[in-house]
Amino acid sequence: MYKLNLNSENIKRLDHFKNSDYFLLTNSQSKSSYWKEHSKLLKSEVTKDQMVVSGDSGFYIPPEKQPILGFFSKITKILKSPTKLLQRVKTRYFTLPKLFQYKTAFDLVLNHAVVTDPDLSPYRINHLLWKKDRDLFLSSDSVKSDFESWSKRKISEHIYLHYYYFNILKSYLKGKKVKTVLEIGAGNGNLTSILFKNFPGISLILVDLPEMIPVSFSYLSSVFPDAKIILPNEITRNNPKDFDILLLTTDQIKLIQDSSVDLVINCHSFQEMPNAQITNYFKLIERVIKKGGHFFTANRIEKIPVSDIAFTTEQNDLPNRFHLYPWNKKAKVLVNEVSRFSRLVQLDGIGIRLEITKP
Repeated sequence: MYKLNLNSENIKRLDHFKNSDYFLLTNSQSKSSYWKEHSKLLKSEVTKDQMVVSGDSGFYIPPEKQPILGFFSKITKILKSPTKLLQRVKTRYFTLPKLFQYKTAFDLVLNHAVVTDPDLSPYRINHLLWKKDRDLFLSSDSVKSDFESWSKRKISEHIYLHYYYFNILKSYLKGKKVKTVLEIGAGNGNLTSILFKNFPGISLILVDLPEMIPVSFSYLSSVFPDAKIILPNEITRNNPKDFDILLLTTDQIKLIQDSSVDLVINCHSFQEMPNAQITNYFKLIERVIKKGGHFFTANRIEKIPVSDIAFTTEQNDLPNRFHLYPWNKKAKVLVNEVSRFSRLVQLDGIGIRLEITKP
């Protein structure tokens, strides 16, 4: 369970959204089988001064920096459920294969360690070129220091991964003017927050399921209380021109203007969609991205996009495969690799691709 503090105005705005048709009546066709099941596991409740988020799926909110309270909270959890502690110890130290912690993986990849398979290729990220770039975060310590300084939250494992993605974007977009960013499936907004902090002056459009929007609004509002964040029900006819972060449901993508976006991002949500939905989003990207605009994605190499019944019941749908996405054949590919970061921290391969969609 996470509690995100909000001022009275944002509480009122969030309450209006959760009672609007934009939250209650979103087209179920926009949800994959996976998200029809997992969206039920995500709960968000508005109180008089907080958004309380609970559930088992869809968000990785970093905890608040409260060292003493955090310590006692951990002790309480251990006392309540010692079997979970034993399971974590078993998984971490006694289960094969061994995986690295995200913090360690970050440093190994950036230091060109042999275990990361650092073979060089025109389509692979050359981390050696990052060594003297002062605009990048070159160690896990620098990531921790930066994130905790502006977020006032304790760093969590997935933050290291999103800083790695930030490094990729920053290194390849150097000298490019990035004003508007579209992120499809932003989750609770971890990557969004890093981009907003480190790309001054950008505007971000986030497209997500209605169940996730209260979470991302609350998290981003708590981290950036002065940011102008627009909820889906606050849009009248066209998307507003004056915003820092614009939140849209999956039913509102038609509001995004043609050729208006400099950078499109999707991380770890195409993998949960059937192929027809992925195709629709690629059509959206082709429509809204500017000439010379960039598209960055990181998703599973292969996945059957269904709920956990796939473990016990044979599925008839074709697997979702990264290399079979409907890529633009005219795009200029800058990066196309199996993530060397992710292969250190999880068993499933993650494809990373960065391209100039309309060169």
